[in-house]
Amino acid sequence: SAVRTRPTVPPVAGPFIRVSFKPDAKESDIRFLLISVGAIIVGGPTQLGDYYLYVQPERADWAAQKIGKSPIVDQANVMATLPPLKD
Repeated sequence: SAVRTRPTVPPVAGPFIRVSFKPDAKESDIRFLLISVGAIIVGGPTQLGDYYLYVQPERADWAAQKIGKSPIVDQANVMATLPPLKD
């Protein structure tokens, strides 16, 4: 049977940023954007295409605003906790 793994990041407390990228966003552009704000992906993509990002807590609001202004992003918002994972 297939083994499903999650990204190997230590468990962290929020806040997190939920972001949905535009369908034509290139992976290289997404990586550059995440690096520019110091974010790492801790979940996703979901069925709706959302990714969950972690940044240092004191930078969450700033990072969400910067990500949200990117032309490759549909929307970005800060969340206190990650949603429960579904198999």
